[in-house]
Amino acid sequence: MRPTGPFARRWLRAATLALALAGVASPQPAPNRPPLKLGLLLPPAEPEAQSIRRGAELGLAAANREPGVPLDLVVRGQPGQWGTEGDDAVVLALDEGAAALIAPTTGAAVHQALQVAGRTRLPVVSLCSDSSVTSAGLPWAIRIAPRTDAEAAAIFAVLRHPTRPPRCLPAVPTDRPGREILHDLETAAATATPDLQLLKPVHVPPPAEDLGALARDVLAANPDVVLLWLEPAASGRFARQLAQLGYRGRLAGHSRLLAPSFFAALGTALPARRWVHGLLVPAPLAATRSNPARDDFLRACSAPLAPPTGESASPLNTPAPFDLGAALAYDAVRLLADVLRRAGERPPYREFPLQHTMPGATGPLAFDPAGNRQWELEVLEWRPDGVRVVHPQPRP
Repeated sequence: MRPTGPFARRWLRAATLALALAGVASPQPAPNRPPLKLGLLLPPAEPEAQSIRRGAELGLAAANREPGVPLDLVVRGQPGQWGTEGDDAVVLALDEGAAALIAPTTGAAVHQALQVAGRTRLPVVSLCSDSSVTSAGLPWAIRIAPRTDAEAAAIFAVLRHPTRPPRCLPAVPTDRPGREILHDLETAAATATPDLQLLKPVHVPPPAEDLGALARDVLAANPDVVLLWLEPAASGRFARQLAQLGYRGRLAGHSRLLAPSFFAALGTALPARRWVHGLLVPAPLAATRSNPARDDFLRACSAPLAPPTGESASPLNTPAPFDLGAALAYDAVRLLADVLRRAGERPPYREFPLQHTMPGATGPLAFDPAGNRQWELEVLEWRPDGVRVVHPQPRP
């Protein structure tokens, strides 16, 4: 029975005063926790730095609209000799106090970041497509971009010829990046059905401005398909040079050709008749299908990309459905925000391997135990009469 009356009220007041004096009365609100920091490694050599930074900033804004500890984005990338990316990763991890890292598309920078992550146990999300990224054996290192060999396999599934295997000529960067790409292309070609033939590659040095001699080498080899596995702007310039020299074969390339820089470099001066064989690009299903996360990302972009000016542009020369590099960075930030908030007071690396799936602008964010993104890829074909899905075959 609850006591009532004047004595009971006096007793309650006295007990409340005693608790207050003892410091255990109604607790004061806890001070706000400082923001958790996400480190973005973005060296000057990163070809898609502008898109990646834009996408990461949009992802940060989206993540900070969710409940939980606020987040900050710390961007690091200084000019310098080889190895500077490793110094920047160390600064992000130790001096800046980043709780997780986002590594760029360039393989050298990613491997430097992985070395730091191996010593600090900081989670790393990589935007690089090289298959070697997840071979380091770090459970807390994952790749959010599609693997090069998976993208190539999707393209090779489209390249069918009734009488002979198609002859494919890769255009790749010089040095280590080119070797990594060629390794993955050869892996995909070895299991391609039907068979295909990889010709001797063309190695395109940066900054890939004077491409006439290399384009003539391509024409001399007479390939059925040129595989554009350069960064987006260089791929656009090379494709333009090939067309101007009279190349009439097919073009194909990686998913990051879904970028404004590719279409800007390709330009609008190419007559549509030169593209009768089309351009093949693998893409996540989210590139062409509406979903809430994709729609949020597109709304967050400041404005739709304006079509190129000048001559009348064919559908091939119109901008990509969205900027895939920016969308991947957007998803990387949101994914790490989710990991850090799930971890709470626990070390974030203990959240790996990731067991749950969350929606992303580029599709579901799900990973296998090795840290590879589990993708559903389709292949888009740009032709003078429009864009269509050619793999997997759309249902009637």
